[in-house]
Amino acid sequence: MATTVDLFAKWGIDTQSPVTDKPFAQVRFSGRETAVIPFTSSSAFVHLHYVDEPGNRGYFRCNGADCVLCRLGVPVEERALVPMYLPSTGSIGIVPVSPSSRPGALRPQLLPFLQSAKKQILFIKKSDQLTFTVGSREADYPDPRGDKITADFQRRLEAGELDLTSVYPSLSNEALARIPGISRMLQLRG
Repeated sequence: MATTVDLFAKWGIDTQSPVTDKPFAQVRFSGRETAVIPFTSSSAFVHLHYVDEPGNRGYFRCNGADCVLCRLGVPVEERALVPMYLPSTGSIGIVPVSPSSRPGALRPQLLPFLQSAKKQILFIKKSDQLTFTVGSREADYPDPRGDKITADFQRRLEAGELDLTSVYPSLSNEALARIPGISRMLQLRG
């Protein structure tokens, strides 16, 4: 007879903050342009590990000092999480920005627009894993809906009601240690 388990406990999912209730989602760039409007320079920083295991592929938040992935030597990457208004959907998206300043990186192309007082629409696309292209034009039309959404988001962000890092999943060390490839590496390392 099979043993029953609580999936949330097994997978290390926090049931206190439902993922369906987030007022934002991560923006993923591709070869097609995505329109975004910067409205704040307020952001959060997150440390991430890339996991490449069947059924668990993607970036996961680092668990800090006792992180299983750190102990296994899985590289840590830092991202600044910058909220932006997405005019095509009328919602807020979180743009992950690497600290890299190399040619084609997003950070050096984005900073001038974050510093500008002008309302700009940015058209961002990612042509390969390392290269972004950012075009822009002045947002010369009123967008009362967007202004309300961004003002409400900014108020909630400043009040500490929003956790921008929640755009990336977090697994407890115990849940990570149950992933077969990670479990084997932990056993091999002793």
